[in-house]
Amino acid sequence: MSTTRKEFNDQIADNNKRIADLQAENLELLKAALMTSDETQWYTEMEEHYKEYPNNDRRRTAINKKRMVGRVNWVENFRDEDTGKLIPVDRSRIVKINGEWDL
Repeated sequence: MSTTRKEFNDQIADNNKRIADLQAENLELLKAALMTSDETQWYTEMEEHYKEYPNNDRRRTAINKKRMVGRVNWVENFRDEDTGKLIPVDRSRIVKINGEWDL
C-alpha cells in the first residue's frame, strides 16, 4: 500500500508543529539563561531617560521620555598587543525594553 499525498502533508504539518514547539521551548530556555546571574554574566534592570525627536516638528523639539531597560552584562578580557596585559572591558546587551523581550 502506498502513501497518499494527504498522509505526506499530514506528516509535514505534524513535523512543523513539533518544530514550532521546540523553537518556543528554546526561546523560553534562552530567556531563563539570560535572567540567570552568576560570576560571568548578570542581569540588571534600570530606568533610562532619553530624548525623542518627532518627525513632524519643524523646530525639532526634543521630548524627554523614560523607559525600563533590562540588560545582560559581562566582562570581556582583551590582551594588549604591546604589553601583553589582559584588559577587562565591561559589555552589555539590551534584552528587555519596558518589560518586553527584545531578542
